[in-house]
Amino acid sequence: MFRRLVASVLGVLATVVTFSVIPVQTASAMSYVEVTYSPVSTAEYCRAHVSPHTWVAPFEMTGLACHVTEPGQPFRRVHVNPVAVCSYLDRANARPVLAARRAHPTDALTCRYDTTPTVPPPTTVDVIHSPVSVGGYCNQQVASDSWIGVYRNGRFLCLRNSGNIDFNPYTACAWLDRPASRPVVAAIGHSSEALVCRYQA
Repeated sequence: MFRRLVASVLGVLATVVTFSVIPVQTASAMSYVEVTYSPVSTAEYCRAHVSPHTWVAPFEMTGLACHVTEPGQPFRRVHVNPVAVCSYLDRANARPVLAARRAHPTDALTCRYDTTPTVPPPTTVDVIHSPVSVGGYCNQQVASDSWIGVYRNGRFLCLRNSGNIDFNPYTACAWLDRPASRPVVAAIGHSSEALVCRYQA
């Protein structure tokens, strides 16, 4: 074991090896990158969270362990969570950890990080359509004898003398936004009886 410890310290020249990004065919088009850290590199986590007297942290058969050699104390192993180690070592990038495993046949740690591009939520814009404006939709698409469209008592109504008719506010929002044809995110009734259409900008 001592020879193995020495080999881990002296025999590892490159502390980090980064492989190419590997695309994964999933529903979300996920991609990831795998980074392999030597036992010398993983000891950085141990020095910060376990003991400053840690020089290597190999991934052994029993798991990832900090080899602690404090002055005047017997040698001891402290097992740590490899996912936590991966997260700590990538703290500058703060990429989500997808997996942590032993880099067989070595004692190194391989961390798989999520590199899927994040898509910002779409921006939206609210447009208030007055009852008269909505009435144009009512007249053209619902009933030719209706000229006013209102939000009243939780219902969207095309008003007419022969009896009011409910209308679909999403359909109305889409019709009122022509020819821009922006996607309708929400249709909201306003206290003034107007129709508020939330469009994706």
